[in-house]
Amino acid sequence: DLLAFEQRYNPHRADVNANAYGIVRVPGGTLVAEAGGNNILSVTDNGAVRMVALMPDQIVDGKPLESVPSTIVKGPDGAFYISEYSGEPTQLGKARI
Repeated sequence: DLLAFEQRYNPHRADVNANAYGIVRVPGGTLVAEAGGNNILSVTDNGAVRMVALMPDQIVDGKPLESVPSTIVKGPDGAFYISEYSGEPTQLGKARI
């Protein structure tokens, strides 16, 4: 339960929000680009949830800008690539992969 994880830990410390936006299957489970919590979660096939990565805010013009993960894919090199969109207010050209 991604919302229960977010309610319990809220690792980004912004509002409590769960929004599974992108997923990729891995052996034994799924990696989730959790746009609401600004993190990457691992969900095992039996439902256990743990955080794999927290998407740190960017600093743009001296102000924090949320890094909101939107997609996660496994590349041909075996690495995982995460796309993001910048949080509000949207900053043109600031989102990354």
